[in-house]
Amino acid sequence: MRYFNGCVFTAGLRKKNDDPNTPTNEELRYIQENEELQLQTPTLQSFTEMEIEGFRKMLLTIFKLPIQQSLVTCHRTAYNEAFNRKILRFVDKRIDFWASYKARYALAVIDNNEGLDCMMEGVRKAAKVNKFSTNDQYNISKLVRQRQGQLHHNRNVIDKRNQERAVNYANDRQELQGFDFSQELIPYKYKAEERIRANSFYPSFAKLITDFNVIIKCQGCSSFRKKTVSGLCSLCSFYVLAGWWERLLNKNYTPSGEKNILELKELIKLAVKKVFGYDHLREGQLEAIESYLNGKDTLVSIKTGGGKTLCYVICALIFEGITIVISPLKALMEDQKRELIQIGIPCASIYANTIQGRSEQEKIFEEIALGFTKILFITSEKLCLNKEFQNFISNMYSKAKVRFVIDEAHCILDYENRGKI
Repeated sequence: MRYFNGCVFTAGLRKKNDDPNTPTNEELRYIQENEELQLQTPTLQSFTEMEIEGFRKMLLTIFKLPIQQSLVTCHRTAYNEAFNRKILRFVDKRIDFWASYKARYALAVIDNNEGLDCMMEGVRKAAKVNKFSTNDQYNISKLVRQRQGQLHHNRNVIDKRNQERAVNYANDRQELQGFDFSQELIPYKYKAEERIRANSFYPSFAKLITDFNVIIKCQGCSSFRKKTVSGLCSLCSFYVLAGWWERLLNKNYTPSGEKNILELKELIKLAVKKVFGYDHLREGQLEAIESYLNGKDTLVSIKTGGGKTLCYVICALIFEGITIVISPLKALMEDQKRELIQIGIPCASIYANTIQGRSEQEKIFEEIALGFTKILFITSEKLCLNKEFQNFISNMYSKAKVRFVIDEAHCILDYENRGKI
C-alpha cells in the first residue's frame, strides 16, 4: 500500500509541474489491471527542495486534523476526509485525488449545510445534464428523509449520552469532594434508626461478611451472625452480660434476666472470653488495658504478634464512645479491619476521598452517629489535612466520647520531622 500511495503522489506532483512524463489515466489503469508489472519504488530524492516542500505542504493540508474538533462545518468535513483516508477510498489510481480535493470539499460543505438533494442538483447542473426525473426526485427525497431521520436519532442519542455523562460527572465530583464530617450527628442517627426498625439496615462492612444476605443475623444489631441461643452475636451477648442493654441497636429486643454491675477487671475478662474466646490474657496486657481505660497515656511495647491489637480492641469495646486508631498504611488498616469484622467487632476505616467515595463515608458517619462503630481507623493525612474531620473529632472529644490509639508509633517521629504534627 505504501508503494501504491507513492505512485499516486508522484503522479500528482508531475502533473502539477506539467512534467511530460506524467502517466495518463489510461497508463495507470493499465498498471492496475496488470499486477505482474513491477515498477521502481518512487522516492523524492530526485526532486528539488521546492518540490519537496510543496509535497510536504500538500500532506499537511490533506492529513492534518484540526485540534479540538467540534460540529463546525470545516472540522466536520475535515473529519470526513480522515474517515475516507481510513477506509482508503482515495487510493484508486484512476482518481486524481489532489485535483478533486477542493471540489469534494466544496460538495461536502453543501451537503452538510444545504442537504444531499441540493448538492446533487448542483452537481447535475454543473455537468449540464438533464434534470432528475420524477422517479429520481422521489428516490432522492426518500433518501434525504432517511438521512434526516437517522441524523435526528443520532442527535438524540448524543444528547442523552451527554446528559448521562453530566450526571455521572456531578456524582464523581461530589464523591471526590468527600463527605462533610462537620455536620450534626442527630439527623443521621434518626435515619439509621428508621432503617433498623424497617429491617433494612445494611452496615458499611457487609461485603466483608461471607453470605451476609442469607445468614441468620443477630437480633441485637442485625449485622453479624447469630452465635448464641438467645439470638445474639458475641458482641451483643457481651453487652447484655455486662448490663449495657442500651448499646443494642435494636431497641425492641428485651434481654432476659437482670442487669449486672461488674468491676473493671471483670469486664475485661468477660470481653476477652465472650468476644475473643480466650480464658487468659498474656503478661502485661491486663495492666495496659486498665491503664488506658483509667484515662492514662499508655505506651505498649510488645513484639510482633504479642497482642498489642487485642489491648486497644478490648479498651474500645468497654469504652462508651468511639476509639480512633491512627495507622500509617491503608493496607494495614484494611487487614486489621477485615480481621476484626470476622470476629464480630463493628469498625470502619477512612482515608483519601479519591479511593473512598462520599457515599461510603456517609454510611460510616451514620454508624458513628448510632454509636455502633467502636473502632475507626484513619491515616495521619486524614487527621492532619481534613479540617472538617478535625472539627468532627473536636466536637466528639468535647463530649468525652472519643479516644485515640496510635498504631505503629514510629509514624509520629516521621510526621514530626516533616512538621505535620
